[in-house]
Amino acid sequence: MPSTPKLSPTDQMWSDKEAAAFLGVSAVTVRRARYAGQLPYAKVRGAVRIPRSAVLAYAAPQTNGGAA
Repeated sequence: MPSTPKLSPTDQMWSDKEAAAFLGVSAVTVRRARYAGQLPYAKVRGAVRIPRSAVLAYAAPQTNGGAA
């Protein structure tokens, strides 16, 4: 499981749909990752937002850990 990235005040916040588009998965998959604690998130005025840095950290093991 990826470590939780430190958030900066200027970190861009993405919706489930935006994070899913970047990762190439469905919004449901992103939601499952949030529920499993793999993607930290915040609620901003009732809307779920995921820090860009968290999406990048989540994507790193997915792209670098393939079998040869």
